[in-house]
Amino acid sequence: MKQFKLLESLGLIEGNYIVKDNHLKRLRHSANKLGFKLELEEIEETLSHLKSQHNKGSWKVRLLISQNGRLESQADEIFPVQQPVFVKIATVPVLSTNIFLYHKTTNRDVYDNLKIKEPGIFDTLLWNERNEITEFTIGNIVINLNGTLYTPPVDCGLLNGTFREKLLHDGKIVEHIINKKELEQAKQIWLINSVRQWIEVNIIH
Repeated sequence: MKQFKLLESLGLIEGNYIVKDNHLKRLRHSANKLGFKLELEEIEETLSHLKSQHNKGSWKVRLLISQNGRLESQADEIFPVQQPVFVKIATVPVLSTNIFLYHKTTNRDVYDNLKIKEPGIFDTLLWNERNEITEFTIGNIVINLNGTLYTPPVDCGLLNGTFREKLLHDGKIVEHIINKKELEQAKQIWLINSVRQWIEVNIIH
């Protein structure tokens, strides 16, 4: 297995992190499961410094942690995208047993190999060996089905997104296995993550 790093991408909007505590919680969980050292005090200090340096506008703060705890960071300005964005469905499934679906790392082969790179296509929607919808390559999925907002359970084979976790905690979305038929019946579909939060999508077949 090639070497990889833990990765977190935090949304920093007008000087406030969207769900910082959820990112740190996920980092601790992945570090424990994958055998990484974490220097939490250094991470907190770095996030505080980046926040003071980028207290206006919208930023994507990226943290990379090596197995020995070495930290790298950067902040990139983000700009609005015209919505809805257009996505396609992956041509082959992911395997829900792939450990790299459950942890955010720099080993993104499972995503890169399935991402459809075509002009005008914002992202790719993934599904598993049981024909269950899982996630996008850069965020979770939420659908409006009969007036209720659903997102797939983690054990379908997907990352427990930090913004997803907040929405579940707040009772704004509900876990539910989504099959392809239900996807077709959805009134609205969104890509969600902690950097851009809600992005409405249209699926192109």
